Amino acid sequence: MIANLPPYPAYKPSGVDWLRDIPAHWEVLNLRSILTSTTERNRPDLPLLSVVREKGVILRDVDNMDENHNFIPEDLTNYKVVHKDQFAMNKMKAWQGSYGVSEFEGIVSPAYFTFDIRGVTGDYFHRAIRSKVYVPFFAQASDGVRIGQWDLSRARMKEIPFALPPLPEQRAIARYLDHIDRRIQPYIEAKEKLIALLQEARQVATLEAMKSLNSTDKRLLAVTEIVERPIRRASDETYTPIGLYNRGRGIFRKEPRGGDELGNSDFFRVEEGDLVISGQFAWEGAIALASSVEHGCVASHRFPIFRGKPGIAETGFLLAAFQTDWGQLLLDHNSRGAAGRNRPLNVRTLLKEKISLPPIGAQQRVVEMLQLESRVRKQATVFRTLLNEYRASLIAHVVTGKLDVRAAAASLSPESPEQEPVDR
Repeated sequence: MIANLPPYPAYKPSGVDWLRDIPAHWEVLNLRSILTSTTERNRPDLPLLSVVREKGVILRDVDNMDENHNFIPEDLTNYKVVHKDQFAMNKMKAWQGSYGVSEFEGIVSPAYFTFDIRGVTGDYFHRAIRSKVYVPFFAQASDGVRIGQWDLSRARMKEIPFALPPLPEQRAIARYLDHIDRRIQPYIEAKEKLIALLQEARQVATLEAMKSLNSTDKRLLAVTEIVERPIRRASDETYTPIGLYNRGRGIFRKEPRGGDELGNSDFFRVEEGDLVISGQFAWEGAIALASSVEHGCVASHRFPIFRGKPGIAETGFLLAAFQTDWGQLLLDHNSRGAAGRNRPLNVRTLLKEKISLPPIGAQQRVVEMLQLESRVRKQATVFRTLLNEYRASLIAHVVTGKLDVRAAAASLSPESPEQEPVDR
């Protein structure tokens, strides 16, 4: 996609060390010459917007509990208005790229910054300012003691230099980068579709195995064991705690910390092959098998760990069973509480529930499907990472004038481009 992209015919010094030379017809302006602060309020009738690192400004899904950890007041008259093509940023998270040009009209937190843009098209500014060459400068313009909550200095932010091509060229660059996104996205979607198909096939196979004539109903207490490997925490030792995503999205590792930084909870060592369940969010599908990556990590007492009894129940099959509709209903039924999403799992009553357990051979076939799905997920993660790294590198080269895409953009069809076949 970039093999034939040439450099510009002539360059000049930019006067900025990190930017080095820029195309001879470009200019460099500070953001103060591009952004003008706005403060429009008293529009509670407009939809709520969020500003996130991954996409910039998005419509806020007020019904999605996963996306609404922040308090939403009843009175929204003080919230700031963001119009289409205005620039909005979360000043506490600007250091990680939580800003962008809005495609929507709505309102954001009164703590956010909002700006009009002049001399730059919204499409170009959004892509350029969110590229990996500019995000670090927002970190340099932020201060704070608490990691993750650094406050952006508006004055220092406005001194950030910005490489600016002429308006027609801005449109050409934005059009070319849109074209690249349309070529990349089908490959990512194809991987996601494959994972969904494998997951569906595995769930069907699991239910069929559980309903077979050879299956026997047994209490979970008789086929599983709770595993506890308490650690003897030491202040000079480093431990890596784990957590669980909901909806079966797996385990994540938290930042390593010393023994005296773990808090007051009891912690237990995790080994590869453990079935780890969130004691608070099991009802949301927060359950996963520990892989070799999590081997040696630690989990607090809020994460009960199970294993199937040898020769009776495969631990992987237990995970597959819990991820069927039947298993989700079981976890939900044994999770009770009135504190919003925080509904503790009653392990004692869960273990009294019965599971239809097929012979070991049938269980192992389901486990093999689970392992195949896991391998494809890992491959898809690597694939997505490589594509995103390629895309980020390309954008950085284009918006700093290292590659000339004018001819490539001019050759694009004005009609919606056909997507390439992605079967391979």
